[in-house]
Amino acid sequence: MSDDDFELITTTGLGYVEKPTEDASTRVVREVELMRMPLAPNEVQVEVTHCGLCASDAHMLADDWGQSFYPLVAGHEAVGVIRKRGSEVNDLQVGDRVGVGFNAGSCGSCGQCARGHEQLCADVQSVVGMGGCFSGLVHVSRRFVYRLPEALESSAAAPLMCAGLTAFTPLRAHCRAGERVGVVGVGGVGHLVVMMARAFGCHVTAFTRHESKRDDLSKLGAHRVVATDAEFEALRNDTAASLDALLVCSSAAVDYDRYLSTLRAGGRMILVGMPSAEKLTISLLPFMQRQLQLHSTVMGGCVDCREMLDFCALHNIRPLVQELPFTAAGLEEALATMHAGKARYRIVLVRNDTPVVEGE
Repeated sequence: MSDDDFELITTTGLGYVEKPTEDASTRVVREVELMRMPLAPNEVQVEVTHCGLCASDAHMLADDWGQSFYPLVAGHEAVGVIRKRGSEVNDLQVGDRVGVGFNAGSCGSCGQCARGHEQLCADVQSVVGMGGCFSGLVHVSRRFVYRLPEALESSAAAPLMCAGLTAFTPLRAHCRAGERVGVVGVGGVGHLVVMMARAFGCHVTAFTRHESKRDDLSKLGAHRVVATDAEFEALRNDTAASLDALLVCSSAAVDYDRYLSTLRAGGRMILVGMPSAEKLTISLLPFMQRQLQLHSTVMGGCVDCREMLDFCALHNIRPLVQELPFTAAGLEEALATMHAGKARYRIVLVRNDTPVVEGE
């Protein structure tokens, strides 16, 4: 091989250059120069055109989980166009419009990978760990790149790559048509759970602390919206309305014991959102007395993602999005809007220019 085969590719990303502190200057989004390794035989190069902002991006930028490294470029809900493909890639073409999610690679040979649970592989690789999608381009294993159905617009498809998959996987695993399903935390992920659960044939109850969301949730498909203490008590005292499953999608800790009281005996609480707190407080007694079940979920595998995209295209499921420019100022505004709790319901950065790429 010639030296050209090992030439690094330079692109620009958006992120934090250092770990944020109380000093406001450390919380300013800046352009960050990224070095991409040469394209591997099993990889494709994707020029990013759209990228959604996930709550986990904010957690990672703030190092809430104590695992971040800086400079940090986040972003893992991307849509873009394939510009190059490795020598072993035959099923994707240059020019294809594709989606990229959080996972960017796995070993492909362990038991979890064989069962289609690549997200649980011990060697799973994240796209953020490889440079993030708030950037000009990414290199990703072709197994984790998904050709998008024509019916899905790019701005709508971007949030599906994480929020959509995170909503779809636990619904399919733990909920059945005809069951009563509750949704706590109706934000970026939760509003998709409402739409998908309705499409699954479930009776959907949406819990919110914001009266302003009531009409939205009804339009999205919720049969019942619980926004006040009086409505909560009415639901809890109505045995016929007891829930079979409750998906907790909030990215902040909630009063878990309070919501357990809405479940029927044998009901299931599924933890979907990931708060910054390392430990959650929840009582054991209700689980023992009423044989309740506690489940968790983390995104999904490659097959799950393909089926989710087809499901959304078939059932006309589209996240409600706010578009902002794919710039440092745009990401700053997106983070501020999210932290203020004003996102309705997913923010997507949209590129209106061609990213600068060197070394190609």
